[in-house]
Amino acid sequence: RGCNGKAHLCDRPYNQARYVTTHNAMSSSTDNWIGPNQHLDVPAQLNLGVRALMLDVWEPSDLNQFNQIQAPGDDPEIILLCHALCALGKQPLVEGLSEIADFLDTNRDEVVTIIFESYISFEQTAAAFEAADLKKYTYQHDGEAWPTLGQMIDADTRLVVFQDVAVDLAYPWLMYVWGHAFENPYAAAVPEDLSCNANRGDVTNDLFIHNNFLTNIFGSPESAEQVNSNPFLKARIIECEAFHATMAKF
Repeated sequence: RGCNGKAHLCDRPYNQARYVTTHNAMSSSTDNWIGPNQHLDVPAQLNLGVRALMLDVWEPSDLNQFNQIQAPGDDPEIILLCHALCALGKQPLVEGLSEIADFLDTNRDEVVTIIFESYISFEQTAAAFEAADLKKYTYQHDGEAWPTLGQMIDADTRLVVFQDVAVDLAYPWLMYVWGHAFENPYAAAVPEDLSCNANRGDVTNDLFIHNNFLTNIFGSPESAEQVNSNPFLKARIIECEAFHATMAKF
């Protein structure tokens, strides 16, 4: 069975493995989102081998970019997964986290990462993890050396959680992504715009997030086909790994 599907990965430290990652993972045509980023929902993504999920979380009463309430009429206590405009699609955070918990319950040899773009509090995030029975799997990074995937599996701390909000010491398992990772730019309109240059995060951090998608108003299968298939994708990964002298982890 191995670790994340490969026996040799059991001895690989977390920061020396690659993880197929989906951007706005919750936004799918399967769940009838408008202009979705993914064809498949999160359970199907996980079953196909995706091991890192980028998720956006909002309060229903938050204002969107047009200064409109995100989800008028929704229960203000129910935190939502949605991207920029909740009118285009939404899912209760607890429900989405429960899908991840179900996968980890069933697949005991898998390590999964969540990277949140967060517009909610630490308390709200933690409460949702407790409600979804997902907190028990979370990993807390205390030192400089990351454990191997095998060690994480043996300890049953198989879920790494990052968010773009600075650390609160009361929630050490909710880790600040830019304290551990760096990325290349993400706002490319055409393939020629893609760059290996550093964007957010310090290039000395352990984890390289390799953004490789084209940005449009809505998700576009045609745009994705240009940059997310080989040989183009493989060549881009090799180019940016050489540029930074490190593996692309996500």
